[in-house]
Amino acid sequence: MVKTLFLLGLVPIIIGIAMRKWFGERVFKKLPAHPTQLSAEEFLESLKESAKLAMEVKTSKRTRLTDSEMVLARELAGEKGIQPLAEAGLLFGLALLGRSQPELLKWREWALKFSWAFPAFSILVVIFAAVVGSFVRWALPAVSLAIGGGTLVSFLAAWVEWQAAGLTGKFLKKRAIIAREDDRIAISQAMRALAARRCVPGMLQLLFPESKGRPAE
Repeated sequence: MVKTLFLLGLVPIIIGIAMRKWFGERVFKKLPAHPTQLSAEEFLESLKESAKLAMEVKTSKRTRLTDSEMVLARELAGEKGIQPLAEAGLLFGLALLGRSQPELLKWREWALKFSWAFPAFSILVVIFAAVVGSFVRWALPAVSLAIGGGTLVSFLAAWVEWQAAGLTGKFLKKRAIIAREDDRIAISQAMRALAARRCVPGMLQLLFPESKGRPAE
């Protein structure tokens, strides 16, 4: 039973990491490396103006989305490249999604918090139980199930961001914001790759240094 529970928790973790690697990191390695004409902040401003979104574009320490603001991380705002523009584009897509399906953003926010909090809390409980000598043989399965559960929930956040990436991709096809078609295609691919990073729950993202540039909270 102990081994079965451990493996049960391990399955979604392995699937999540594999999806992140295949649909995320593998795509990033193939993206064009040349600088883009627009910076991430300029790109987001252009998207906002073109869509006539009644929101402000601001910069701060971290990327985030509110009801009235699209906030880019300062270290990202001035960057020119496919990935920085993809980060801005994904933020814009989430803003569009929030106008038509606000409940999806609420689910995403819950999923992001849960994928951090539940595994962390469960691990602390297991550590405490191990220290006092209770349920030691169940410690590893409990940790596995907690992180596995967080991974399953993180799939919801990834799916919502995938929808947002699709909205921005369709928007770019109808607007002349990005002159080069290959750049537009690359940005669309990169946005989906960013969404795929969410297939790994918050705690496990600490194992991936590149996750520092992750999309909006």
